Amino acid sequence: MPDRRPPLDQSPAASPGSTGVTRPAASDASGDSSRIWADSHRLIEQMEIEARTCPALRRGESATHFENLLAGFHSITGAQATHLYAVEDGQPNSLSQIGLAVFDAKVDTSGADGHPHWSSDGSTTGARLRVSLPLLPSTQLTWEARFAAPIAVDRRAASEQLASALMDLASSAYLRCRVIRLQSHLGQMDDRESFVASLYRGSNLTETWTSIAVSVQRMTEVDRVSILRIGGDHGQHGGSRMIATSTPSHIDHRADHVRWMQQMVDTYATTTDIFSGTADVEPRGDADRDKIDAWQTYRKQTDCRDIRIEFIGGIAENASSHRTGAAFPAAATESTGPVAAMVLERFGTASDTDRKADRGVQRDADSTGSNTSDQPASLDRYTPHRWTITRAIQDAIVRADSQTPTMAGRGIQWASRQSKISIAIIAAIVIAAALIPVPFNLPVEGRVVPVRQSRLFSPAAGVVSEVLVSDGETVRSGQELVVMRSPDLDLKQQSLLAALDTAQTKRESLSALRSTTRDTQSSADARVIESEIIGLQRQLDAIHHQQKQLTLRSPIDGVVDQWNLVDSLSSRPVTHGQYLLSVIAESEGWNAELDIPDQAIAYLPSHVDQPVQCTFKLRSDPTQTYQGTIADLSLTADLNAEAKSVVRGRVPIRTGDQERLRPGATLVAKIHCGNSPAGFVYLRSLIQWYRRQIWF
Repeated sequence: MPDRRPPLDQSPAASPGSTGVTRPAASDASGDSSRIWADSHRLIEQMEIEARTCPALRRGESATHFENLLAGFHSITGAQATHLYAVEDGQPNSLSQIGLAVFDAKVDTSGADGHPHWSSDGSTTGARLRVSLPLLPSTQLTWEARFAAPIAVDRRAASEQLASALMDLASSAYLRCRVIRLQSHLGQMDDRESFVASLYRGSNLTETWTSIAVSVQRMTEVDRVSILRIGGDHGQHGGSRMIATSTPSHIDHRADHVRWMQQMVDTYATTTDIFSGTADVEPRGDADRDKIDAWQTYRKQTDCRDIRIEFIGGIAENASSHRTGAAFPAAATESTGPVAAMVLERFGTASDTDRKADRGVQRDADSTGSNTSDQPASLDRYTPHRWTITRAIQDAIVRADSQTPTMAGRGIQWASRQSKISIAIIAAIVIAAALIPVPFNLPVEGRVVPVRQSRLFSPAAGVVSEVLVSDGETVRSGQELVVMRSPDLDLKQQSLLAALDTAQTKRESLSALRSTTRDTQSSADARVIESEIIGLQRQLDAIHHQQKQLTLRSPIDGVVDQWNLVDSLSSRPVTHGQYLLSVIAESEGWNAELDIPDQAIAYLPSHVDQPVQCTFKLRSDPTQTYQGTIADLSLTADLNAEAKSVVRGRVPIRTGDQERLRPGATLVAKIHCGNSPAGFVYLRSLIQWYRRQIWF
């Protein structure tokens, strides 16, 4: 919008020492005009700052800003009355007025050019200043000022320019607030559409009921919302039954609070449409003793602070055709007795409830400008949507009731000719599955093991001093494989050798002494030392024998089987009984060791003289298929690596001269168990599951 304000800084200078907006004195016309220009300049600056910083304008509230504009103009120009109004779609809307005067608010198309126009006041001897500005095709903003006496020429020019400048500020504030209100209105419409959509969300009735309860709980900010069905197929003998709640927990109809709520709803459903109760206020309306006791019992047992029960009436048959998604008056649907109830609850202490209510009151006051003080804020937010929520519940009830004839129609359709043909085809498939035999192969897993192998363990604690073979090397029986030494044995050997040297030295000394003298004591000492030397020699022989045992030799002819043998054992300490390596006799053949599940062992033929054939493949070479016969089965069940009970089965592998198998290689096998009905073969897992269920 173009700025039509005059260059006020070129107007006559304000008098020195002027600090505020004051009404001009009538004695000095030239000084009066200068003060008007100076005060106008300060007023416009103040109003521009207010337009940028006023919090009310940011919220879309312009009344205070308009009042300040008119008050400043009224004070500077000495106008008798000033009026700012807007005409929207031919309807006048007063925005602000200062002073006492009767204004004729109307659309002025002839002078709606944004420029000031003077005219005489027909009822008095004064003057009237009018500035009309078209903002939108259907909206016009008008600034009108009344003066009690004619205005001098110099004051008239200043009043015109001030009115035009303030009109620019007023029009900007008016459009800004209108945009903010429009955005707020669009936001409210979006929120309402989202809320209505949430009431009809859900692919089935359970999801729809839960969505209604959760949506109402979020909108009202209460602690829990429950929906109960009254009468019909859901209530017992016309009573109520909880069908949905806003809490994520599953509804347990045996729970105490569910039974107490159903009893309270049944008590109030006969005489009231709405029931509200708090911890400190007795129930209103027809509050006989039974109703008061029902509410107080429920409150004490559940710690409920506030409660509101909305009873939903049913839709009469002649009104069911009105069921649409758009809102229409309540009179369009004829209601019967209550068919459902919605219960809104708050828990916690009084201070918690008061704080929630205060937040709700403040939010509602900000959005609507008012609040009903005699009911909680959550009820204020519920009331505008009451009909929408009621309609959503009624539609869900109609949907639930309409499913009964649908099921009957499906039953009739099931008896049609097409259904009979389908039943015949299914029966033929079942009979064929029960009578036609097919090969039954039991899938199992296993591994390759050598027929003969020798596992070597450490004979004592020590250190591996030398590894004489490597993985895959062919060895002969008796060949040295690993050399160990024991620091403990070495230490004992050194100690015994030192003791032996000492004893031998003593023996030589006694021998020299006996050659010169014939002392009986010396002869006895010599015999003792000789016995000691013999004992030490025997101990040294035993230690030497133990050290020879630390050299491990191959017990059979075969191949060394231990990956990275040198690096894993060389110069490494080992403990007594620790596994070191294996020697496999490849020339004696290989076996396939199968892990047959314990629950499937009964499928194998029970006759010993009847061989059980199997086919298997190595996972490392799935292109080659091996055939074999189970030679023997373990008499006990063991646990495999997956902690499942299995029975071991051994199958000799017939291999060629060029084939080389690896010990421990995994395989998959099929045990041929003969022929069985096709239904059993293909549905064996389901049959086994069913058998487990009927056993217990």
